[in-house]
Amino acid sequence: MTPLDADAILITSWFNTALYTLQVFLTFWYLGQFETSKQSRYGLCGMLVVDLVCTIMVLISTRLYVVNYAGLEVVDVIFWTLPVSILMTFASATIEQAFFVSRYWNITKDKWLTGTIIIFILAHDSLAITTVVYVSANSTAQYTSAGTKYTIASGAICAATDVLIASALTWRVNKIHTFYASTRNILRRVGFFAVTCGFTTAAWTIIMIVTLFTALNGWFFVFYTLGRAYSLTLLGNLILLRLANAKDSTVSGSSNYNTALSEPVVLTPLQFSHDSSLRMNNHSVKPQSVDLERQGRQGRISFVDPSLLDRQRHNVDPRDNVKSLP
Repeated sequence: MTPLDADAILITSWFNTALYTLQVFLTFWYLGQFETSKQSRYGLCGMLVVDLVCTIMVLISTRLYVVNYAGLEVVDVIFWTLPVSILMTFASATIEQAFFVSRYWNITKDKWLTGTIIIFILAHDSLAITTVVYVSANSTAQYTSAGTKYTIASGAICAATDVLIASALTWRVNKIHTFYASTRNILRRVGFFAVTCGFTTAAWTIIMIVTLFTALNGWFFVFYTLGRAYSLTLLGNLILLRLANAKDSTVSGSSNYNTALSEPVVLTPLQFSHDSSLRMNNHSVKPQSVDLERQGRQGRISFVDPSLLDRQRHNVDPRDNVKSLP
């Protein structure tokens, strides 16, 4: 096997450092700009720590390959940085997948598919740990038949998990029926968010597997930036989703009354509430109800969504149940 090219290693190091710098900036900007749950803050900070460790491993590997062991064929030695990088890369993938599994569970409460996805996550993590043990015990294990089998298996299951999560979340979101345009927009963005993250990271993982056999320099580049690809794809889409939702909230109107009127309504028969504020006796209610019903049949009045009146009375925005999804 040909040795790694020094230029490719240096380019990987520079590019990875730039990606991590961008990740740090976007993470702190996001946390300072938007209100987030404790779970989301822990997840984003956990990604920063994991990717920091992996970035340090890339820098150390660059020095070892380019300076200390320049020109040495890669099969002759596997540095200790590789097992650590494998663990940290799959840790980034696990955090990103756990984020989406949590969102899927909050929306659907589907314990069967959620459990299946968790099994997939544990499976690729277990194979990643097995790969680390095997590589640590054998300096050339990563490039032998057995070593590549572990690498392919863990990468393939990880990619399949990304696709499964994206497909399940998108399908479930599209099954949710709502009468409100802003709510539909939020749900549509959540589905697009899941597809973008899932298929982007899956494609990056598949490229890593392919380059392991076709271009070792390409594998080095893809593998050592895979964790940042997971983190930045998640973070970038999360920021865009929050910005789009915030824009919707601003455009929809400054008051709950205007917001309510800006939403489409379902044509349902007018219903009367026995509200004490009406101060109406039985004699006056019955003729008025009959007259309004007759006018409705003749098309001279517009029917109103009862929930619209309820929202104005109680100052409730029906979109609140999905605003927290991101």
